Amino acid sequence: MAKVQGVAEPLLRGDWRFEYSFVEPEIMNYAVSGLNVVKSWLDYRKQGGHGRTSSALDAIRPREWNLDFTTELLELLWTLQHTLKLEMQTASLLQIIVAGELVRTDELPQPTTEERNAPAENALSESGQQTMEM
Repeated sequence: MAKVQGVAEPLLRGDWRFEYSFVEPEIMNYAVSGLNVVKSWLDYRKQGGHGRTSSALDAIRPREWNLDFTTELLELLWTLQHTLKLEMQTASLLQIIVAGELVRTDELPQPTTEERNAPAENALSESGQQTMEM
């Protein structure tokens, strides 16, 4: 099936068919470090599995698509949709920051000797949260 930019496509993968589920191409093609997130999620849930196995228990798989898979898949798609929106917002914010005025390190206030010391064990921070010396 040819992909048309900006048009949703049916989600068809491996052993399961999603005849009426449509996913935006940007979500379907979302990858982290070269790993396609949706494809990987689906591959690991196919009847035959995917990737390395660690024991015979890896062969135990559902024989049919179940409600938990549907819930997980929807949550994954919603998470990726939200992530894409945030990426656009953060890209705009980064452009504003990069275009902004630079502050040299010698223009920053110098910490006092007390501020340079590690906090005492069980000391309270300014926000009232307990801190602990590492």
